[in-house]
Amino acid sequence: MAYNGLSSAHYTAHRYQEALDGYERALVLAREAGNLVTEGNLLNNIAQCHFTLGDPAAALAPQRAAVDVFREVGDMGFVGLALANLAELEHATGAYAPAETHARDAIALAETNDQALTEAFGREVLARVRRDLGDTATARAELTLAIDLYDQVRSPLAESARAARKSLPTDV
Repeated sequence: MAYNGLSSAHYTAHRYQEALDGYERALVLAREAGNLVTEGNLLNNIAQCHFTLGDPAAALAPQRAAVDVFREVGDMGFVGLALANLAELEHATGAYAPAETHARDAIALAETNDQALTEAFGREVLARVRRDLGDTATARAELTLAIDLYDQVRSPLAESARAARKSLPTDV
């Protein structure tokens, strides 16, 4: 789909509103074609655009829809990633209880489906939630697990997780 490719290029070039507009046009076409996997990916991309544009609340509905579409498709790997993204958005809006639930669900699916990156991301989000709730011990433990997973797949994301762990206050 041309809109999807062009929108991804806009996103990479930090032209997020143009990316959002294109993803929304592509979503109409994906739905008309009945292509559920593309629909789910586009909903995820739309949510990420809203988040990047500073409106995590607007990102919640398309991200929830992405979770539902991937469940309908039966791709538990995509469900796990979409749940981790949803947890990140919920955390950003201060909805800590659902963020924790969705992060834990994402982690469980990622473990079952051998998806180290999704598991690591879910653990990072869970660490942020636990940190914000004052549970630095769990936050530190989750970040340590995330770093180990990132290192296993040689992801550069390990460095930001290390920085997040280092920034945690030390337990007394």
